[in-house]
Amino acid sequence: RQAREQAVQAALSAAREQSDQTLAIRDQELTVLRAEMRRLQDTVQSIRETTEGEMRARSQESVDHQKEIARRDKEAMVKAHEEQIKMMEERHEAKLKLVVEQHKDGETIE
Repeated sequence: RQAREQAVQAALSAAREQSDQTLAIRDQELTVLRAEMRRLQDTVQSIRETTEGEMRARSQESVDHQKEIARRDKEAMVKAHEEQIKMMEERHEAKLKLVVEQHKDGETIE
């Protein structure tokens, strides 16, 4: 009976030892996996920040491009308006010269 109890105790002790070893291995694996998870989270965060920065830069480029287009359009409108004014001034001058000539010739001024 005592031998059987000793055998059972030895078997229990061996099982405990095996279980403790398995737990230690699993604990080490968990530590490695947690470190890997932190590294991956850092990588994801870095990618997210890079992507957000690139999106902000593209957005700013788009805004700058739209401003440049608006500036060019405004310049073109101003130039066209200036040309219209110049043509109107030239026509006015021509009419004035005609009136002066007509007045010199004694014609009626209209």
